[in-house]
Amino acid sequence: FPSHDKKSTFIHLHIFEVHSYEFYKHLVFAHYLKKSKQALSEYEQLKLNLVNHQKIKREDYSDAKNAVIQKLQREAELQLNLNQLRMFFYQFP
Repeated sequence: FPSHDKKSTFIHLHIFEVHSYEFYKHLVFAHYLKKSKQALSEYEQLKLNLVNHQKIKREDYSDAKNAVIQKLQREAELQLNLNQLRMFFYQFP
């Protein structure tokens, strides 16, 4: 995420315990974005619009994405039935 002064960059790093709920939640979200061109496009447009907003702060950027991320997360979880979810999760040791 570039800052408004264009001289520095912010990095947002996620760190999770392996096999935790948050770990799987993020994997499902990433998997859904890879599988759904519509979801990927929606998320990409949101991020581009926010980055192009000259005076947005890092915290506001994250907050502005929350509603769309939650919507896409629900869609992702609905797309995977329980068996698919289990198979997906067992791919990661």
